[in-house]
Amino acid sequence: MYNESPFSVTTDSVACIRIKSGMIILQKEVGGKQTVIARMGADATFGEMSVLDKQIISATVIADSDKVELYVMEVNGVYDLFKSRYVARPFTN
Repeated sequence: MYNESPFSVTTDSVACIRIKSGMIILQKEVGGKQTVIARMGADATFGEMSVLDKQIISATVIADSDKVELYVMEVNGVYDLFKSRYVARPFTN
């Protein structure tokens, strides 16, 4: 739990992250300098390409509001979801 505002977290994981509430700033190192790559709010999703490509997200998430809530689904959870008989079904052409 973070009691300071704004807070920042650097993630080095393979995960799909959805913003439940609040606003964030997403930064990445570009040319040796931290650069804002996106400002996002509720219902926005990031990191999905890291899951599909199995590549680590290397970004800093900075809270841009007093309260930020995130849903984080690690890569194994995403693949388990895809394999679930309730979500995925075989497609044949």
